[in-house]
Amino acid sequence: MGEYLKRAKAGEHQAVMMGWTGDNGDPDNFFATLFSCAAAKDGSNYSRWCYKPFEDLIQPARATDNHEKRVELYKQAQVVMHDQAPALIVAHSTVYEPVRKEVKGYVVDPLGKHHFENVSIE
Repeated sequence: MGEYLKRAKAGEHQAVMMGWTGDNGDPDNFFATLFSCAAAKDGSNYSRWCYKPFEDLIQPARATDNHEKRVELYKQAQVVMHDQAPALIVAHSTVYEPVRKEVKGYVVDPLGKHHFENVSIE
């Protein structure tokens, strides 16, 4: 780990610029990974924001298998996050999967992995 990340993880900053590209599209992959209280202690929550009203929404949302309830809890969490502004989102990444017509058998993986077992070039 480089010096910048070491200091960011240690909280030695007033502001820090970080990047993130989610790998599965689930709200939990963003909210819990980047903004939960647990991630503030030893994860990727470099803002060190730990806010109980937000936590009280994302924890039951990540635990339930009721889709409608989950959607509602994450919508409420978005409102809390917007109002509290623990981070300023300035850009969104675009993930590219370049392929050529000569490449056969390559399947784009939704989690960003590359599997070449069945790939051939014709």
